Amino acid sequence: MVLTNGSCTVAPSNCTNGYYLNSLGSCSQCYPTCQTCSGPLASNCITCFNGSTLSSGVCIQSCSTGSFYNSTTSNCQLCTSLFTNCVSCSASACTSCSGNYTLLAGVCVLSCPTGTYLSNQQCYSCPTYCAVCASATTCSQCVNITIAALILYNGSCYVTCPPLTYQSGTTCANCQQTCLSCTGSSTNCTSCITPYSLFSSNCVVTCPNGTFSSNYSCTACPTNCLLCASLTACTSCATNYYLLNGTCRSSCPTGYYLDAPSASCLQCVAPCTQCTSRTSCSACASPYNISGTVCIGPCPSGSYYNSSLTACVNCSLTHCGVCTATSCSACLSGYYSYLNAGSIAACLSSCPTGTFPNNVTMSCSSCFSNCQTCINASYCSLCASPYYLLAVTGTQVDECVAVCPLAYYATLLRTCLPCGTNCNVCTNSTYCQVCASNYYLYTPQNVNNASTMDCLAQCPSGYTNPAITDGKGQCSLCPSNCISCADTLTCTQCVSAMYVILNGQCIPYNCLNCDSCDQSNNVCNNCSTGYFLYNSGCVAFCPNGYYGDSASRKCKACVTDCLLCFNATTCELCIDGYQFVNSSTSC
Repeated sequence: MVLTNGSCTVAPSNCTNGYYLNSLGSCSQCYPTCQTCSGPLASNCITCFNGSTLSSGVCIQSCSTGSFYNSTTSNCQLCTSLFTNCVSCSASACTSCSGNYTLLAGVCVLSCPTGTYLSNQQCYSCPTYCAVCASATTCSQCVNITIAALILYNGSCYVTCPPLTYQSGTTCANCQQTCLSCTGSSTNCTSCITPYSLFSSNCVVTCPNGTFSSNYSCTACPTNCLLCASLTACTSCATNYYLLNGTCRSSCPTGYYLDAPSASCLQCVAPCTQCTSRTSCSACASPYNISGTVCIGPCPSGSYYNSSLTACVNCSLTHCGVCTATSCSACLSGYYSYLNAGSIAACLSSCPTGTFPNNVTMSCSSCFSNCQTCINASYCSLCASPYYLLAVTGTQVDECVAVCPLAYYATLLRTCLPCGTNCNVCTNSTYCQVCASNYYLYTPQNVNNASTMDCLAQCPSGYTNPAITDGKGQCSLCPSNCISCADTLTCTQCVSAMYVILNGQCIPYNCLNCDSCDQSNNVCNNCSTGYFLYNSGCVAFCPNGYYGDSASRKCKACVTDCLLCFNATTCELCIDGYQFVNSSTSC
């Protein structure tokens, strides 16, 4: 259903002429110039009324002859209103003229101007450089230009004559038939048509002897060449010249011989390096040798070719593999070359003293300076006398030195071996004579071997540090039973409380005030005057229950239960709980 004039009706399937079906499903009027349309615009026309023509969706009024349709006014307009003497036109140009008028560039003119010609009532431009013409191909007068005088030829104007012609006066004339270009006359050719070549102003099919064709021109062959295909490809030479690889030579080079029939230089047959013919050789390539006029095979190892004898002769040097009459250049396999002044003096199975076998060069190479026996250029196993072998620490290089350096000692095997740690001068690896600065010589007590001497930064317990620090000072043993001392005679601390310092020495406690003492057992045998022997030691006063016997210098026991007495029979004081009996001296 659609709404039409306020009423709902069934939607039409199509509309009558002058109407179109809009988006609401109803019919709307077309633009007035349209008979049928697809929309309301002037450019939506599908068909037009009689007298109008459809153009790109627009109905244009059909105008009579002599008029055109003006799209701005939508009316027909006379051609003469825009173009004088015009009988048909468009809005932008006249298309045909009346009477004797001619169409030129969309306008009507009475006659065609200079430089144009009339064809089908229209003016067209003459060809290039043409001032007067009857058609596009027929020029009768050329224009005047300042650069050159133009030439009229065959109805066209040219600055220069076209190919196959030349300038003859004020026109062009044809060149000779084989010329592509010529000058002055028809026979004075400057280039030729294919396949002819230019030679002496003529075009020839084949270039004469002594020349060859290059870019359709005959070019002279190289000097002394009679026939050639190019400057580098001669095929025949002049008299007394000989062909070799496309060139002509006055003589053949080494390795070639003159072949008279072909007047050319031919190569000698290998291994011949100099010859007078293919079968007559005078010199051979190494290792071949000349024998008469032929080359024979090389001599076997250990021999050389004697040209005087024309035979192989053994090398004069024993075990030489490659030689001449005067020298050896290589030894036989398995033998080493021994050089003297740069030349092989001998071929040896083993190398002599002072050299080592070099398996890369198969020669006896020299050991380094002062080395008598070596394994390679940097490792020596025995130095020549009086030198010593020094193995440099941290490297693979040895040296032979006259004197072992600091911190090394010389052995009977003529080697330099390192001293012990921190030792500068030694007799062997365990006996140092001079330590490094601020170190002290020390012989360990537990080593019975007197040849042992170490270097310490601090002397151990029981030893004293020397006063000097130049490495020559030695750790000295403190006095017996002393663990710390000022020097070898003055102890400052004994090993235990069982010992006491007396006059700088550590003596057993029991040996104090003793005239005769067994120090090893810490037992006094006889006390000094004024002292008494008691429990293996000497006391000034005997303890309770004892008295001092001046005759024996010993503490002897009082009578039983006596605390204080002065002899063996008289008690002066009894022990606690005891008393004298009946006013006697007994308890």
